[in-house]
Amino acid sequence: MGLLNNNNYFRNLLGQPINPQSFSTPNFFVNLPFSNFPTPSDPIVRHHYNSLNTGNFMDNDGKISTVYTMQVNDPRLNSGLPTLIPSLLDGQMVDQQQAINRAVSSGINYPFRNTHQELREYDELLHNMFIK
Repeated sequence: MGLLNNNNYFRNLLGQPINPQSFSTPNFFVNLPFSNFPTPSDPIVRHHYNSLNTGNFMDNDGKISTVYTMQVNDPRLNSGLPTLIPSLLDGQMVDQQQAINRAVSSGINYPFRNTHQELREYDELLHNMFIK
């Protein structure tokens, strides 16, 4: 089941309709019983929705791309732990240094894990939420 049904309503993991406007509420999914599962409050997920809302996505032969991610280690992000940041910004692919600089200047607390493998698994989970 995807997040969108045929009527373009967002649905939670139980298939119940949810209001996309509530995604901006920071504590919308705080009480989920599984803390490693991405929620609309996750910065990468928010980037996806913001890209859709603002039209800052790439059109790849009719397929919309809203987020490309990269793993980085930068002492300014999560004390240098492997951090997942977007590299598709304002509808354009950017290089690693530009993506890092933008992530740092945004003040957003992007997802991180102790190892790159753990972060890769989280990234794959994010990806599988939106690609069906």
